[in-house]
Amino acid sequence: MVTSEFEIPGLRKFSAALKELGGEIPKSLRDYNAKAAKAVVTEARARAKSPQAAKAAKSLRSTKSSTYVGIILGDNNRYAFARGAEWGARQYKQFPSWRGNQWMSWGGGPGYFLHPAIRHVGDTVLNDYWESIRTLRKEAFPD
Repeated sequence: MVTSEFEIPGLRKFSAALKELGGEIPKSLRDYNAKAAKAVVTEARARAKSPQAAKAAKSLRSTKSSTYVGIILGDNNRYAFARGAEWGARQYKQFPSWRGNQWMSWGGGPGYFLHPAIRHVGDTVLNDYWESIRTLRKEAFPD
């Protein structure tokens, strides 16, 4: 199983402050995080063109946490081939050629469907996410 995470500076502290308020507000932050990850998952599934990539893309899951945004690719059993479908391989010819597997920030990284999806929708998702955080902050901590 591979997890890609994008850390938002200060999100843990913000989440802790929201939890102190109680109510539905902390759940809203979890929902915003899940929405951001789901947008990337949707784009990645659309980009998974080969039969192998399309099957691997079915394993993509977004996390639902108030402290980070995450996407999970594959697991060790049913989708053990998912990493090969995303990054390719040098040794195993059933996969496309290896592109590497190093995350290079929100704007880059190798891959055949997940990382190109991140590059394609990243700025839009991030802008929408920050707008959601601003809305939540105003709701939780009115001036």
